[in-house]
Amino acid sequence: MFSTFADTDKKQTEKSQQKNEIENSNLSSRARHLERSRETRELNPTIDEIKTYFQENNFPELEAQKFFNYFSSIGWLVGGKTPMVDWQAAAQNWIINSINFNHNTAATPIDRAKHLNTGIDKDYAEPL
Repeated sequence: MFSTFADTDKKQTEKSQQKNEIENSNLSSRARHLERSRETRELNPTIDEIKTYFQENNFPELEAQKFFNYFSSIGWLVGGKTPMVDWQAAAQNWIINSINFNHNTAATPIDRAKHLNTGIDKDYAEPL
């Protein structure tokens, strides 16, 4: 019925051991995470590697710079969480997707007017 000092001491020792195991598990988890992030940093490509890859695929150096700047700014993560595994595959997707975007940002006013389907000569006295 009564607990002895030995029982209490044994329970505290067990709790202490469990706590130490949890702390060691957390430390090893952090160590594994740091090791993975260090390895991925070592695997990150240089700007020269990326430029060479883009040139081999007949794509402009400017796009290589954009690719490098974008992924460098987000820490070479995919989806904001996962470290990039294969930068060549990401670069190939970048090349494929960049074709879908209009790179001509210096449109003339006449081009913009045509795009908006508006006439050049408007009668502002006419009511809406």
